[in-house]
Amino acid sequence: MSRNSFSTFSTMVLVALCLTGPPRAYCDGACAKITPETIKRLELFMDNLSIAAGEASSIAGTHILSSDTVNSNCYRKLVFTSGTSSKSRSVYLTPDQQYLSTGLSDTSVDPIAERAATEAATAAKLKDGDASLGVGDPAAPFVLTVFEDYQCPYCKRLNDWIAALPAELKAKMYVVSKNLPLPRHSWAKAGAALALCAYRQSPQAFAELREVLFANQETLQQTNILEQVTAKLDAASQVDTVALRVCYDSNGTTENQIERDVQLAATLEVARTPTVFVNGRRLTRLTTYDELIAALSTTPADKPDGPKEAHISTSERPKN
Repeated sequence: MSRNSFSTFSTMVLVALCLTGPPRAYCDGACAKITPETIKRLELFMDNLSIAAGEASSIAGTHILSSDTVNSNCYRKLVFTSGTSSKSRSVYLTPDQQYLSTGLSDTSVDPIAERAATEAATAAKLKDGDASLGVGDPAAPFVLTVFEDYQCPYCKRLNDWIAALPAELKAKMYVVSKNLPLPRHSWAKAGAALALCAYRQSPQAFAELREVLFANQETLQQTNILEQVTAKLDAASQVDTVALRVCYDSNGTTENQIERDVQLAATLEVARTPTVFVNGRRLTRLTTYDELIAALSTTPADKPDGPKEAHISTSERPKN
């Protein structure tokens, strides 16, 4: 279900105050438990909300994954998912367990500081300390993390935009690729495995192989993707095709990392590709090359030597 669905029943943002508003029990930690009957009622409500929003085809039984309280004020953050999708959505339940809202704001917290803390926490989750597929300098002012699917045409478009960025800007970026192969794409997971195998040889081999995947999106097939990809590599390739085959045939060597990326995407409520984060900040709108430039044109507050605005001539802009 889309985030916009919730606007059918709530557009307001609830304000959490434990000063004079809620009953004392709500502020003393004696939060009402969610009973099985309440869970059933909430799940049925979310199912019916999806039907009312015209999204019934994407729902096959909504389930509550978690219902943790927010701080000590007895508002609860409910995370929902459906039986046919890995997507999850979050809403907030009032202490009386009657009302739901898509947002919850604490007026005792500075919104700017809260956003910075949220972005820092997200950046920490994205920087998981393993062999994530990164190209560039990890200490660069901008860390661009992309959840991508090699069979996704919009991911190819984003890759083309990044390649077209001016050299002085790319030199100040570290681009990290996270795997999110979508179930509807037949060879996306196999492509992710090949990319992982190439990265284990070198970042250069990875960069070369992912270009082959993106350039041949329309012709690659699941049945013999390894042969098709290796045939596209030229004689001067950085990719060791023998090592690539050994790694690819040992499916377990890449399966865990792909699954970890998929689980991280679910944790961050990432359901579409490409989804882009810059220093932990999710880019909610990225439909043109100019929007990418704008997102990378503000110096990070904690890195004063970061890139300033990049001036791109019309001739340098790729087609959107």
